[in-house]
Amino acid sequence: MDGRKCLEKGAKLEFPGMYCTIESLMGKGSNAVVYLASYPDQHQRGLYHLVLIKELFPYHWRKSEWMYLSSQNS
Repeated sequence: MDGRKCLEKGAKLEFPGMYCTIESLMGKGSNAVVYLASYPDQHQRGLYHLVLIKELFPYHWRKSEWMYLSSQNS
């Protein structure tokens, strides 16, 4: 288990000019998570658009350094 936590259904993400609501988790890999999300149409009340949002896991320099040093010492 990698310990990373995925966003739950109903979580809100703010983007320039709009808010997206997480609808479901579409997939999870070694370096990213993909969510199905929706946002309301600005002109027609009650109309929502579906989008896919890909969350990339950040590079952690200390962990990378540790992995590099560990491989050199073995």
